[in-house]
Amino acid sequence: MPDNLSAAIDLVAADELLFHNNFLEKGNWILVLNPVISLVSPLILIKRIIMSNHNNWYKTFFNGMALDLWDRVATPEYARNEIEFIKKIIPLPDGGRILDVPCGSGRHSIALAQEGFNVTGVDISKTYIERLRMEVKSRNLPVEVIEANMMEFKPGFAYDAVICLGNSFNYFDYTGIEQFTGMLGAAVRQDGYLLINTSALAEIVLPAYDHQSWMEVNGLYFLMSNQYDADLGALVTEMQFIEGDKIEKKTAYHFLYRLSEVKRYLNAAGFSIEAVYSDHELSPFKPGARQAYILAIRN
Repeated sequence: MPDNLSAAIDLVAADELLFHNNFLEKGNWILVLNPVISLVSPLILIKRIIMSNHNNWYKTFFNGMALDLWDRVATPEYARNEIEFIKKIIPLPDGGRILDVPCGSGRHSIALAQEGFNVTGVDISKTYIERLRMEVKSRNLPVEVIEANMMEFKPGFAYDAVICLGNSFNYFDYTGIEQFTGMLGAAVRQDGYLLINTSALAEIVLPAYDHQSWMEVNGLYFLMSNQYDADLGALVTEMQFIEGDKIEKKTAYHFLYRLSEVKRYLNAAGFSIEAVYSDHELSPFKPGARQAYILAIRN
């Protein structure tokens, strides 16, 4: 174990835990990578988040330390690069109407509004929505902020463009993805655009994925254990967020679709795929890329 990792996290004595395998150890101290812990020392506070099932896990996921981590990872610089990328590939009219779904903390919604566009931001996280409403009000920006499940959102009119960024497209199983793409089709005007960002295409994940990994961002440690569930067709990720003496545990499901499947779903919703990129430099997507930006036009 790296010295800085063992020094940064308050670990628990090995004899105070009942645990499965897969852990880092140094002497009599351990950092558990497998999130299944039967008993833990009372010295460490664990907030256990229970997901009811794979179909609605995202409804209760976005709170607490998961948001803290995302705020630290999603830098303003990366958001600015994505906005420039969007403006490069989508011919948006001056003052055009854009739907950002889900909008998360609103980093894209705010940046697009500052560029003069009229934006609607939709998200299920009460924490994010309340924060975004305060920021929009303080800056007097043209952003309509709506707290809603993106699966149940009913667009009031057709937008010039819809953006679905940050891997959210793969939250749903086969039934859910049909419903979601149907909503997207209803939300985009004829000849309008849809941009989807995902790192959960089958061509990205299945060639080689890390079964276990961890990262540290400004003192917050994020541990992941990934397993592919062939019955669900989903990558199931058990997560631990560790900061100081606090630990939160969550489970995420990302349903893996082949690019050809995404094309069929989008075609059924009234879209044609214009291009698929792997980065902001417009590199064509190839299997094994880290992510995909799928650009589609409404027929």
